[in-house]
Amino acid sequence: MSDDTVVVGLTSIDIEKDACVKGLTTRTIGRIIHFHDVVTSTNELAREMAEGGAREGTVIIANSQSEGKGRNERRFHSPRGGIYLSIVLRPSLGPDEISVLPLVMGLAVSKAIQCTTFTEARLKWPNDVLIDGKKVSGIMTRSSVKGRNVEHVIVGIGINVNTSLDDLPEDIRQSSTSLRDVSGTDIDPNQFARDLLYFLDLVYSQFIDGQKEDLLDQWSSRSDTIGEEVRVLTSGGDVFGRALGLDQTGALVVRTDSGLERISSGDCIKLSA
Repeated sequence: MSDDTVVVGLTSIDIEKDACVKGLTTRTIGRIIHFHDVVTSTNELAREMAEGGAREGTVIIANSQSEGKGRNERRFHSPRGGIYLSIVLRPSLGPDEISVLPLVMGLAVSKAIQCTTFTEARLKWPNDVLIDGKKVSGIMTRSSVKGRNVEHVIVGIGINVNTSLDDLPEDIRQSSTSLRDVSGTDIDPNQFARDLLYFLDLVYSQFIDGQKEDLLDQWSSRSDTIGEEVRVLTSGGDVFGRALGLDQTGALVVRTDSGLERISSGDCIKLSA
């Protein structure tokens, strides 16, 4: 960890500050880390910090959230045993250039999981990470845009690390998993958090350095969606067809009976076995 990394506000059970940041060397993400035990929402804290001028790469990390939110303001259940973090980013890019960030961040999560557990983690468009078809992580982004300028982007990530599935609501329990569940042993949360921050920083640096096309190719190679028959729930109605790939904005290209459709936002359900 470099000398200017700052760690503040730790009241943690599952993650121990010094163990988490020991040896962490990052370019942007994780240079400043705010640790908490329980918060209402790391995304809300990150938004407040961003509006107050927080530096790019600032991370808020917690062991539990009481009011975690996912995409479209859905509740994101955040029991102890998981890792929940939000990142303040300030990319010098236009609004149309940051649409791939959820995919890029998902790719980083997939790499961190594989590094820690030696288990393949697949990517479901647009923002979920799966192991054996079950959700282990979700990613969301929220941008503040003024005119043609992106003021900041908040990236929120929740990962079931040592989460007990019994602590999840019954309606999502069967479709969820945790790293402990798939590996059969407790995961060191400090080592995993360190690996996660490393890969988040790596792929974000590659994204900023103009390697978007390569990152999208990597995402596609780990995709659980591409090549499958899907139903995509969008604001304009349901779209049925075969997912062919991604375009350069991260939109899902689906071949339907009436031709190709590019879908920038929606909930994707895989229909094929």
